[in-house]
Amino acid sequence: MIPALWLAAGVAPALAQDDGGGLGCSIVTVYPSAQRDLLLEAATDNTNLYGAVGTAERKVLPAMHAHEGVGIMVFEQHVLAGALHVPAEAGGDCPYSTIRSPVDLTASNWALAWSGEDVGVFYNASVTGAYAAGSGATRAMTGTVATVASIYYGLAAPFFPTGSKQSDDGVITWDWIAGGEATPGTFAIRAGYVGSKGAYFQAAESRSGAFFGVASNQTFAKLPYLRGGIERLVMPKWADKAGRSSLFGRKLVLPGAVGASANEPDNDFLTGHIAQEGIYRVVDVWATYAVKPTPFFHELRVGGHTPNYLGIDEDDEGWGARGTAGFVTMPTRIDLDVEGGRRFSGTLEVNYQVPGMADYALIEFSLRYNDPEVLAVFPYAEDALDIYFSLQFGSQ
Repeated sequence: MIPALWLAAGVAPALAQDDGGGLGCSIVTVYPSAQRDLLLEAATDNTNLYGAVGTAERKVLPAMHAHEGVGIMVFEQHVLAGALHVPAEAGGDCPYSTIRSPVDLTASNWALAWSGEDVGVFYNASVTGAYAAGSGATRAMTGTVATVASIYYGLAAPFFPTGSKQSDDGVITWDWIAGGEATPGTFAIRAGYVGSKGAYFQAAESRSGAFFGVASNQTFAKLPYLRGGIERLVMPKWADKAGRSSLFGRKLVLPGAVGASANEPDNDFLTGHIAQEGIYRVVDVWATYAVKPTPFFHELRVGGHTPNYLGIDEDDEGWGARGTAGFVTMPTRIDLDVEGGRRFSGTLEVNYQVPGMADYALIEFSLRYNDPEVLAVFPYAEDALDIYFSLQFGSQ
């Protein structure tokens, strides 16, 4: 599955590779430019969203909470193909010595978690990267090597320093999070350590779906991540008609955040989110409004899915699928070469909950085009293709 992901990343967007050449076309170096600076910022944003903390909150902790008494393993692979372009010196089988090279953003995560009746532990290690490539073949090869390398890093990440390494064609970053959970009553209190940021804390209330999460840097001088509200609340009495509800706010501190001016020192992106998923078991609605740095209506989407897609019922096994369509609005960003305005947004998601395999096994795959969550962090990734794969496995 991993090589197939990278083949898709190398071919699918046809691939925003404006000047690339044949199979042997490679990047010698990315020229110093505003676009190279943006590549480095994109690498940081990619780590914030799809690195150790983001994946732990999005996949590992919910899975751990949903499967008490089960030890789980989670693998997640993410590729944002053609997120931006950079001027680069090319070598090998290239039509020109200078090309406008596409940049792919990648993330590989490996996680372990277990929770009992009152306590739990979790761990996640990530390898994220941003790479410029001259051909689809070199894009696939570079990404596959990074994915394989993440396996070895995931085995012993706390024993190695976190950080980033820049090369002539991109940047790679290593990070990890580890922590424990206590669950007095309906509350879940989680605390741990993030290799790159320091202390981590999250609290949630399972009955109402209320939660609060924060990550600080090592000096406690900043809060680069803040998120709180109600998420995936299911009322059993009305589950068939109302599905599950989410209402939360989020603050991200990101270089190049949506709507921020090029010289603004504090790039806070503050948004309010509301979602109702599983209305009459098949309909979903999402809406998001951005408050800071520039107020605007960011997202309105509707979706339809198979009745078993959300996994609300315990017997939701087998195949599930969902398609969404709507619009996302982006402000014009001259400094990022972003046209802005309203654009079509669509997704296709497929999952398979394997019946009778161990205690728990779930496979997920998705393709996203102008996804609001992606563009909120990568406003320059207009019309880029987001490719995602996840495998979750658990056994007592």
